[in-house]
Amino acid sequence: MASKKPPRRKPGEEPPTRRKSDDERREEIMKVLATTDERAAFQAAADAAGMSLSTWLRHVAIRASKARDAD
Repeated sequence: MASKKPPRRKPGEEPPTRRKSDDERREEIMKVLATTDERAAFQAAADAAGMSLSTWLRHVAIRASKARDAD
């Protein structure tokens, strides 16, 4: 797979900032205990979804919490 080259900038031009807003920034670290088999299953599901493990776990947890709130 070929990597994308960043867009060309004029000499002296600053690169664009990519800082997230305060509402979007994730600063809380959560530790989750899992067995080796559970982690492997989570990682396989994340890979199949094309997500990092952290993103996949957050996605699943948010979806489950919304479904619980809807009940």
